[in-house]
Amino acid sequence: MLKRRLPAGGRRGQRGLSIVELMVGVTIGLLVVAASALLVSGQLTENRRLLLETQLQQDLRASTDIIVRDLRRAGIWHDAQNSGPWSTENTQPQCNRYATVVMGPDADSVVYRYYRSGDNNSALGIKLENGVLKSAIHTAAVVNGTTCVQNATPTGWQELTDSRTMRITRFDVHDADDDEDPPLPDPVPLPCAKLCDDNTDSCWPRLKVRLLKVEIEAESVADPSVTRSMEATVKLRNDFVEYRDAAHPTRVCPT
Repeated sequence: MLKRRLPAGGRRGQRGLSIVELMVGVTIGLLVVAASALLVSGQLTENRRLLLETQLQQDLRASTDIIVRDLRRAGIWHDAQNSGPWSTENTQPQCNRYATVVMGPDADSVVYRYYRSGDNNSALGIKLENGVLKSAIHTAAVVNGTTCVQNATPTGWQELTDSRTMRITRFDVHDADDDEDPPLPDPVPLPCAKLCDDNTDSCWPRLKVRLLKVEIEAESVADPSVTRSMEATVKLRNDFVEYRDAAHPTRVCPT
């Protein structure tokens, strides 16, 4: 029986990969895996940031809407028809005990009142405290009497924003007159039947349109680099009537 002889180079042609070739292949594979892992990590990071931005934007907008809606009610009074010069016979009008709106010294709080039910209603407000916006809790009447200026400090507060997800870094409420372009007109005189003692309208009451500007800035608790800001201009639905007769502070017109 004849035996086939293998060619001289046959045994060499069946040799496996060398260590150098194996290392090169492993290196290329690791580079591909690292690039894929980096891409996935970047996508997850961007997705997480997008979720934080969306949550912060929604929470901040919801808080701003609540503040604006409540501020618009400031000064509303069920007996407002008796507070102005609607009749020449109404020489001693009742005071609107809800008219006063007071901003804090650093503009990081605002206190106001409006009629809800009953004769007197507690002071309401919004303030910034330790990175959280808080709103006043409506309680029993804290101010009695008929004085025109009733802006007592609220007695109870509750959190308006969630401290676990959002940190308020700035809350500012101020008169929007200086921010308007063109600026708001000066208070409009309300006509009286008679001129003042100096034959001018200087003692006639003035009607002032009240605009407040609310500015809020916040950051995400999970990632402080995620920040958002919101601002809104609020027109108080109850314009302010200013009585200017120094001798008779609550008298509408000269008699």
